[in-house]
Amino acid sequence: MPCRLAALASVALAICTLGGCTRGTIQQQPAAIPVREAPAAAPAAAEPDAAPDEAKTFRFGLEESIDLALRNNLSLMNAADQVKRSEFNIRAAAAEFEVKVTPRASAGLSGGSGGTSTTTGGGLGVSKRTGIGTRGEIFGETTRTGDTNRTGTGIELTQPLLRGLGKTVNEDFLLDARFGALSSERSYAMFQEGIVVSVVRAFYEIVRQREILALNDKSARRTQGHLEAARAREKVGLASRIDVLRAEIQLRQAQDNLLAAQEASGDAVDRFRILLGFGPQDNVEIDSDLTYNEFAVDAQGALDLALANRLDLVQARDEIGESERNLRVARNNTLPQLDLVVGYEQYGTGPGFSSSSRLNESAWSVGLSTSTDLRRTAQRMYYEQAKLDVEARERNLKLLGDTVAREVNDALRRLERNRKRIDIQKAEMEHAQQKLKLARIKFDRGLGDNFDLMSAEEDVIRAETAWISAVTDYIVSQAEFKKAVGTLVERPSRLAKPQ
Repeated sequence: MPCRLAALASVALAICTLGGCTRGTIQQQPAAIPVREAPAAAPAAAEPDAAPDEAKTFRFGLEESIDLALRNNLSLMNAADQVKRSEFNIRAAAAEFEVKVTPRASAGLSGGSGGTSTTTGGGLGVSKRTGIGTRGEIFGETTRTGDTNRTGTGIELTQPLLRGLGKTVNEDFLLDARFGALSSERSYAMFQEGIVVSVVRAFYEIVRQREILALNDKSARRTQGHLEAARAREKVGLASRIDVLRAEIQLRQAQDNLLAAQEASGDAVDRFRILLGFGPQDNVEIDSDLTYNEFAVDAQGALDLALANRLDLVQARDEIGESERNLRVARNNTLPQLDLVVGYEQYGTGPGFSSSSRLNESAWSVGLSTSTDLRRTAQRMYYEQAKLDVEARERNLKLLGDTVAREVNDALRRLERNRKRIDIQKAEMEHAQQKLKLARIKFDRGLGDNFDLMSAEEDVIRAETAWISAVTDYIVSQAEFKKAVGTLVERPSRLAKPQ
């Protein structure tokens, strides 16, 4: 079989565009696939004009396949929904600092030894809370108790002095929501990387099964020819009955292998179709061959890339900072509640609303208010838990760093092993072809029977199958390596920056 080792121009916007690396060193960070941010609504794949129940045929290269998967994969859509939820959480948390307009209304009946009286009232309050904990309210209200009306308007300010003082404490829910949104975006980007690798793996599994199917079809046809030739030779005394039986056995094995290859090819297409978001009624075909681009990197250079680009490492570092912030909040919550309260009101009283609304009287107040549990056991326990969480996050970062190093080394070893397998299987394929050539010469000259010839042909099929598997495994391992070092997918720069 002629060698088909040519440069692969592009594997999904650069999965196999790694020629910028020379053997032994990393000269530059390999190109990455541009990431799609979580869509507002996932668009459907473009479809040709056809009746609703009519089967449609789609044909894609790898680049188009990845683009479709990033738009239409159902699991990825679920991950995108989580990003949207986190945005709603931010808006809900930020609402705590919005200007709030609060209507007031009351009605009641009270009584005692002096008799009973009715109370009715209504008003409007406008309040706002600031990031340092200050809460201010402007209000206006009127109340009627028995035969007396009271109308007033004023302002009240409350400022925490111990617990609840400062932006770290008061913006805790908002900061939590923002960090949750950033975490969701990072998770979405990492999920996209997994989808891209899955698409590459499924794409080249179709290529592999297609080539293997062609080899088995060729083998079955060739074995059918051997059987017919053996039967013809038997009639003229040039072959024995055992030659015919051997060819029949070989044909049944070839037909069984062909059926298995057809089934594996169909399974590969089904998995690929699901990844791209197509239905079972859609026919999906691919445009590709077994060309690839060889590259090599050194272990330290690969690890440096991973440490600089892996989003899970960035996330783990940020989680340490987040746990330290939570520790400061927990520490503040162990303090007693002590508030400074300042108020001023203009009011009036009278038998009716018109007389009370003159607001000819005023009052002001300044005071301290406290209401707290002296022991505060729960708050102290939460504080101790927060300290443990900081230590756990630090350990997790170290553990993740070790895991990343192992994954990078594993990806490098797999990449190198698959590269060497190509050379080994290529040599084995050439050896099998030479053996087949000799067996055919012996058979044509009557120096051997069809056993040696068919065995040599099977050896060629096995060698070619192994070579095909080695090539597709090497292409997939290139994508897996880029995922391991964090350069498979381009993503917004804010995701890679520590918070």
